[in-house]
Amino acid sequence: MATSYYLDGQTLYIGTSGGQVLQMGGTTDNGAAINWSIETKPFSEGDETVRKTINRIWIIGDIEPGSSLYVAYAGGTEGGAWNVVNSTTNGTGAIQSIRIPVIVNAPQTWYRLKLYGTGKVKIHRVVREISGRNA
Repeated sequence: MATSYYLDGQTLYIGTSGGQVLQMGGTTDNGAAINWSIETKPFSEGDETVRKTINRIWIIGDIEPGSSLYVAYAGGTEGGAWNVVNSTTNGTGAIQSIRIPVIVNAPQTWYRLKLYGTGKVKIHRVVREISGRNA
């Protein structure tokens, strides 16, 4: 548990109740790749009366060497199981710029996206291609 903070220029230090001093920043957690995730709000695409099919999700981003990116979606406004629709790992030794065409065909009124992985991944853009269906 954090009990104190100290900002030295652009470097943030945190003191813990266990007597540790932690330095924020960097690309690893004590040498291990950092796990990260983001879940979006529920989307209805502006019409809550029509079921939609996610035809494609284009993820445009850069994946650093040794890093990974997973893309998942879930129907509904909360809860429910995440369906992993793509996973990409960069083992090339160079930053990999990617466009992931994710094919998702599950008619829903609401849906959410989840992006997660390990290491450094920079997401530039998420493009959703949606088609409507009658309720």
